Amino acid sequence: MFNNINDLYSIFPEYNDLKNPENQQETELKSVQKIKNISNENLLKDQKNFWASYGIPIFIGVCFFIITFAYSIYNKSINDEITSSNLIEKKEINEYYAWVDNLRVRKDSNMNEENEVITSLDEGEKIFYMGIKTEKSFSAKLRGKFIHAPLYKIKTSNDKIGWVFSGGLSVMPVNVENYKVALFFDDISISSEDISINVMNELVGSGIDVIYIDHKYFEVPIVNNQNKIIGVEDISKKVKKYKKGIICVEKGKRQHFIPFSPNVSFEILKYFGIEFYQGC
Repeated sequence: MFNNINDLYSIFPEYNDLKNPENQQETELKSVQKIKNISNENLLKDQKNFWASYGIPIFIGVCFFIITFAYSIYNKSINDEITSSNLIEKKEINEYYAWVDNLRVRKDSNMNEENEVITSLDEGEKIFYMGIKTEKSFSAKLRGKFIHAPLYKIKTSNDKIGWVFSGGLSVMPVNVENYKVALFFDDISISSEDISINVMNELVGSGIDVIYIDHKYFEVPIVNNQNKIIGVEDISKKVKKYKKGIICVEKGKRQHFIPFSPNVSFEILKYFGIEFYQGC
């Protein structure tokens, strides 16, 4: 059928590569290149299709992320400014003033009777809060009102350190109103009430108030002209000891007992340092 191999190659030119190895290699390279070109074209086509389908959503997503990120940074900056402002506004006060007299300063952070009292504060006395307070609140009656508040660890003006009931402290300086009062009491009979009325009339204009007490000796409220409580006196121990008489009290001073006598008005004036008074 075929005279020689060349006849075969002439009929089937694709077998020429078998005749010439160099042609075979060149053909393979062309095939590979063609495949690469087709692959690149397909890849480019796929990329175009991808961006045509998803380009806009991706762009929107990126923009949204950038805007959200920028907003979060801005919002954090605003919050930091607000927080900083709050910290300044909430800066803890470290100076307080006692608004009641004889406010106890205790050794430990409780109000038990066994707790040692280091000292007591005068009304209007300034103290320094040390930034420590009890988690528990305590209850105390101050000038006729029940108050619930924690204990503060404080330092007094003479460097004594202890715990004080914070309900008895004021952030503002206290205007201390002085008082001079003669407290009449009679735990035996009520005859002393008439005596107190006579003495009250004799001491009018002297600046000394006269009050008759017949109960609640442990908590005697002292009021000013506006009927505001400006002090509380506990005379129960002297009432128990003397049964009847007069107790002279003055803001910030110790109580003084005077027995009943015909010249009791002069004795009261003498104690308060008023030697001459036309009223009696």
